[in-house]
This record gives sequence, structure tokens and C-alpha cells, in this order.
Amino acid sequence: MRQKQTKTHNDNIDYLSSFIGLTIDSAFQEQYFFEGKLNEESMGTLKLIFSNGQKFTFDCDGNAESLIIRKDGFTDKGILESNIEDNRYKWKEVEFISSNALSNFGNVINVYLEEFTNEFETIQSGCKIEFKSGDYLRIWTKESDNIFYGLNKKPPYLKNENLKIELKTLYNH
Repeated sequence: MRQKQTKTHNDNIDYLSSFIGLTIDSAFQEQYFFEGKLNEESMGTLKLIFSNGQKFTFDCDGNAESLIIRKDGFTDKGILESNIEDNRYKWKEVEFISSNALSNFGNVINVYLEEFTNEFETIQSGCKIEFKSGDYLRIWTKESDNIFYGLNKKPPYLKNENLKIELKTLYNH
């Protein structure tokens, strides 16, 4: 495994483990528009703000086509938007889950890391954050640096029995 990929994988584990006992106060989606049309190949970067004030973003690492979790919020896209001719690229931050709904989930009680193994390597392809209420937030990646997520939703590829995918428990209350 490449050194950068190893650091990303270790950071993902550390960040996910740090969510235990916290609540999520806000959840935002960074939608991406090309030539005025919403890109539907990917849901866009997800930002979660936790009860301790920390912000984390969830995205797909384009080099490894795997999950990457970063500390802090969205990166500033102003330079990208203004430097590209015709203003073809735009990003918009929208609420993904309302604060009111999030307050009903309670604390994070379990976190899981999804690993996908192919003939070349094992990558971190997603995660699951489970709340005291029994609800969960599932985040997953797909090839071509796309990321998806949903509340109480499973990735559609889990139906493919030929894929070697394991959901590893990082913390179970």
C-alpha cells in the first residue's frame, strides 16, 4: 500500500473512532454543477458537524477510489469557479439532514469501516455510523471517484455476491 494511502486509511479509522459518544448537529451536502446542471454521478462531498464543534468531510479519494475523511469543512471552490472559462463549474452547499431530525438520532454508538478487496488490494470503500435511535448513516464510494450516502440505506452493490466486502467494527457500544 502506498504511504499516502496508508496515512489516509489510518486517519479514517482515527476520525471514525472519535465520533463515539458525540451527536451530529449539522449535515451538509456539497452539490456540484456542470454547465448549470446538477451532477448526478456523485452526491458530492458530505460535511458533518459534531457536538464538540469538529467538522469532518467525507469524499472519494480519486487516486485510490476509496473513502477519504478530512478534518474541517469544505474546501473553498471560489478560485476553481472563477478561473474556469464560461463559469461552467459551480458548487452549492445544501442541508442534507435537518438539524431537527439529527437531534432525534442521539449519540453515535457504533462505527464501522467497509473494506472492499479485489485482486490487487484492499481499500476502505465506505463506513457506517450508527446512532442510539437505531438509525444509521451509510457512506460509500464507487469507481471514478464518486461518493454516495444515505440515512438507513445500503449501497446497491451489496447485492452482488461476487464482491468481497466486509463491514469491520471499529467500535461497538
